[in-house]
Amino acid sequence: MLKEFFSRNKKALIAFYLIILLFSVFKTYETEIMDSPINKLRASYDKAHNYYTKNDYDKAVIILKDLDVKHYVLATEVLGSIYKNGIGVEKDISKAVELYTKACNNNFSSSCTELGNLYFDGLDVERNIPKAVELYTKAYEQGYYYAYPLLANLYLNGIGVEKDISKAVGIYEKSCNNSNLYSCNQLGMIYFEGKSLEQNYTKANKYFTKTCDFI
Repeated sequence: MLKEFFSRNKKALIAFYLIILLFSVFKTYETEIMDSPINKLRASYDKAHNYYTKNDYDKAVIILKDLDVKHYVLATEVLGSIYKNGIGVEKDISKAVELYTKACNNNFSSSCTELGNLYFDGLDVERNIPKAVELYTKAYEQGYYYAYPLLANLYLNGIGVEKDISKAVGIYEKSCNNSNLYSCNQLGMIYFEGKSLEQNYTKANKYFTKTCDFI
């Protein structure tokens, strides 16, 4: 009966074969994707994350170290945070700096920012403001929004860079437009106090209101 139907309806037959072909291609593609090296690395990372959330740090660190060797940069950054905070391992700031640097050199903006924080604060490593500026700038240029207010603060106060209020305001505005409450409040204070720019209560109110909207 089905054979008779297709013999009288060639379009239906063609459509039927196309569906079978597409399904076959999709299954092949799905298998290749699931078996791809990047997905295997991601699966290993998820396993490490699962161990980590269960406080099984030893197993998590073993997997993360293996992933770091295989250049899975997310694992490299997480390892950096683990050594920085001494979670499940002995605290080792030198190791953390090494790992953050490796991830930053692979354009992981969050690692550049974390590294910049270490150099700016100078609590566990020798303080290096120029290096912090360089790292915050790199993260900013890569569009990492968490670095925006950090870099803007430096230009606002002339720390490690020539004081540049206009540049600071421009960066704060980008950050505020991306829903950063701190940056919106900073803009409000700048316009309210009128110390660095002409006092403008209208703009101050605009940014203070925006700050409140985010709370």
